[in-house]
Amino acid sequence: MLLYVQVTRQLNALVIEITQSSSAVHCHYAAHRLRDLTSTLTQYSRLVQFYITQHVAAVRSLAKLQSILLSVFATIAQKVGDSYKLQVTVNVTAD
Repeated sequence: MLLYVQVTRQLNALVIEITQSSSAVHCHYAAHRLRDLTSTLTQYSRLVQFYITQHVAAVRSLAKLQSILLSVFATIAQKVGDSYKLQVTVNVTAD
C-alpha cells in the first residue's frame, strides 16, 4: 500500500510540473519521467493482479475443502443420531 501512495504522489507531482511549466525542456523532462513511471505502474498492476488471482484461487480451494468437511461431518452426525435413536428404541422395547 505504501508503494501505491508514493507512486500516486509522484504521478501527481509530475502532472503538476507538466501543467505549470513554462519551459519546454522542463516539460519534456517531466513527460519522460511520466513515461517511465507508466511502465512501472504497468508492472505493479500486473503484480497486484497476480496476487489477487492467487488469493482468489486459495479462497476457492479452502471453500471446497470446507464444503467437503461439512458434508462428511453432517453424514457422521446423521449416522450417530440414527444409531442413538435405534439404541433408544431397542432399550424401550426390551423393558
